[in-house]
Amino acid sequence: MSFNEDFEKYKEKSGDISDGLALVPIFRTNEHGFITMSVEKDILFVHQCYGDGQYWDDFAVQYAKDKGLTKIRFFTFRSARAWERKFGYKQIGVIMQKDLEV
Repeated sequence: MSFNEDFEKYKEKSGDISDGLALVPIFRTNEHGFITMSVEKDILFVHQCYGDGQYWDDFAVQYAKDKGLTKIRFFTFRSARAWERKFGYKQIGVIMQKDLEV
């Protein structure tokens, strides 16, 4: 499957309305999907991820360790409890949004 096909499936599944990816590296395999990440201080931020969750969690953990980072953060519209149970993450905050009239 091409990256464009993966990205369209990701947008459909996640509800993300991005029209592309800017200024973040894209890591991709044909078998596992893709992940985009950036680093700030001692934190690896996962921006977008699609495909094999276990593979990409292992990838992100190893990437962070290799860079000497101490935390991984991301946001999700899925159940936080599932991420806590399956991958050992913990909820540390809440995302706030204000809808604007255009």
